Amino acid sequence: MVRRALVIVLFTALVLGGAAHGPVRDAHAAARLGTTDQLTILPDLRTVRFGKAVTVRGLLTRGGAPVGGAPVLVHRLGTTTGTAVVTDAQGRYTAAVRPRSNARWVASSGDLESKATLIRVAPRVTLSLSHRKKAKRLVEYFRGSVAPRHAGSSMKVQRWTRSGWRAVASGRLDARSRYTIAWVLPRGSATYRLRVILPAHEDHARGTSLPVTLQVVAGRG
Repeated sequence: MVRRALVIVLFTALVLGGAAHGPVRDAHAAARLGTTDQLTILPDLRTVRFGKAVTVRGLLTRGGAPVGGAPVLVHRLGTTTGTAVVTDAQGRYTAAVRPRSNARWVASSGDLESKATLIRVAPRVTLSLSHRKKAKRLVEYFRGSVAPRHAGSSMKVQRWTRSGWRAVASGRLDARSRYTIAWVLPRGSATYRLRVILPAHEDHARGTSLPVTLQVVAGRG
């Protein structure tokens, strides 16, 4: 009775452990078990910054055995062009893709097509600061641009607080996808951690500038 219980526990651990490693490991397990033909796809990142490439990996098996030297095309779902690669001796492939907007991607090889995986794209947001006094108040100006262009879209300046990021000012992108947003600083000395974001929308994830630290000393400026 004890031996049987031990076998069941070990088998359960193996099954759970294999499931935690994602599509590539699952396909290797399928190859060992001799199951059906499979082609997997797994991106290294689920969200990539606009203009950057993301690596996609996967495994091709037929009749449960890894297939080496097979052509694989990684492409957006519903398209026929993409990145062409060849599997290695273990049936694995690696491809670099450069998405321009949110989309589902698949891998194809002959009559096989992988399940679709969503890769989101975060727009690139630049930020620079300047300030000047206006009516005895210090005004901070946030300037930058967004790529790809999102003319007319709303931008938000956010300040870090104990409860998270909170919006303190907003504006819109002009026809060239540039922005200028003014924020009248609170009175008194303080140190602020700030950023500018383009909120997420249908074709892109949220775009976020690098955060900056602004130190204000009362009576100077």
